[in-house]
Amino acid sequence: MVLFVLVIMLLNAGRETPSERSRMARWLGVPLLAVLMAEILFVIWQQFPPETTRYAAAMEGTPAAIGAALFRQYVLPFEVTSILILVAILGAVTLAKKQR
Repeated sequence: MVLFVLVIMLLNAGRETPSERSRMARWLGVPLLAVLMAEILFVIWQQFPPETTRYAAAMEGTPAAIGAALFRQYVLPFEVTSILILVAILGAVTLAKKQR
């Protein structure tokens, strides 16, 4: 997701004029967003009831455990992902560069 935002930022797209459709979407978007957020919260509440979330700290999710797993067990996928992101950033900069 961060990569997509970065590419959109670097493309330097021009501004569009608002149309009638965008005004209607603005008025309908807020209530629909509230319904979507309520549905997401409901699903999360059903999957993780409050009595099980108390023990989340006891699970091996400490920063030290995550770092150890990331740099020992998953070092190859981590490095491949970092190289792919670097290539994507360079591609976005190349595409966003203005022609002289």
